[in-house]
Amino acid sequence: MNTNTIQFISPFGLPPGEFNRGEGYWYYNKTLYLLENTHINFVKSNPELFGLSEEYIDFVYQEMNEPLGFEGKARIKIMTKLIIEKGWIRIRHHYGKGSYFWTFECNHIDDRIDDVTLIGTWMLEHHRLSLYDEIHINSLATHKDIILPITADIIAEPETIKRSML
Repeated sequence: MNTNTIQFISPFGLPPGEFNRGEGYWYYNKTLYLLENTHINFVKSNPELFGLSEEYIDFVYQEMNEPLGFEGKARIKIMTKLIIEKGWIRIRHHYGKGSYFWTFECNHIDDRIDDVTLIGTWMLEHHRLSLYDEIHINSLATHKDIILPITADIIAEPETIKRSML
C-alpha cells in the first residue's frame, strides 16, 4: 500500500517523523491534521474546514450552557456530528501506567477499514505508532468497538482487520 497518499499538516512545522506522546489528529479525505491542543479547539479555530460555522459552534455551547471550548456535552455533540454525519476520524494517543494505545473514533468501522489501514501504515512509517501500541477503534454510529494489537500483518492488510472484527 502506498502511504504517500496521506497529506500531513502540522501547525508547528514538525516533520512527520517527530512524535509527542498524547498528540491528537483529525483525519479526513486522506489528510491528517496534527493538533496543537484539543480536538474541539481545532474545530473552533477552523470551523470552515469542517463545514461548520462559528455561529453553529457558539449556539451548541450556549444550548448546553457551557463556556466556549469546554470539554463537555457541547463538545460531544459537535464532534459526534463531525464523525457520524461528515465522516471525520478523531485520533488520540493515550499513555500512562505502562499502557500506550491510540483511539480512532469513526462513524462505521466496516466502512473505514481502508482509512484506518492507511493511517496506521503512515503512522508506523513515521514513528508515531509502534509495534507495542494498540489501536482502539470506536464506531460512534454502531457502538461497535475493536482493539487491535499492532502487528505488521494487521497494518499491511485491511482483510486482517476485517477478520479480527469477527
